[in-house]
Amino acid sequence: MKLDLMETIQGGIQRGLKSFPALIVNGILWVLTIWIPYLNVGTTIGMANLPAKMASDEGLSMTEIFNPEYRKSFGEFFIVVGLMVMGMLPAYLLMIVPAYVLGIAWSLAVLLVLDQKLEPLAALRKSNELTYGNKWTIFFANVLPVFAIFVVAGIGMAIHEYLGGFLYFVGIILVTPVSLGIAAEIYKKLAKS
Repeated sequence: MKLDLMETIQGGIQRGLKSFPALIVNGILWVLTIWIPYLNVGTTIGMANLPAKMASDEGLSMTEIFNPEYRKSFGEFFIVVGLMVMGMLPAYLLMIVPAYVLGIAWSLAVLLVLDQKLEPLAALRKSNELTYGNKWTIFFANVLPVFAIFVVAGIGMAIHEYLGGFLYFVGIILVTPVSLGIAAEIYKKLAKS
């Protein structure tokens, strides 16, 4: 399937803003539990799976990251992340760009492991297949909204220092839900269709 850039950005922003309260609460809970051994593994996996949950069009739970199912995926999660890191390290030696392209190609692998229960290597292959021909769209869908948020904040800063500071604060708060919403939109269109 071929992604449409503007449709992906618009759908992602809508998903992110729709799930905004739950994303904030889950983020705060994750920060609070990061210091608790073993529980932090489940909550970290839960955070990584938020785009898949957002893509399902069901409401996102305020305590989604505490789902015990995530601790069952402990091994597969670390295997797929480890394989991604091992594959991208040599690519970084080739002037960073190949590693970024590889990161986009494998960007759906963790979600495929957690949501569709694929084996780690199969998830990497499937992610590469799903993103083939869409890498530029995925790149711009991730970069343009963040860039736009901070351009608006920069303009606010040029108008008035306090307005700019406020807009930067709002921008920082909006970046994560918008980015997760875009990831959910990409996952839904490429992996769920």
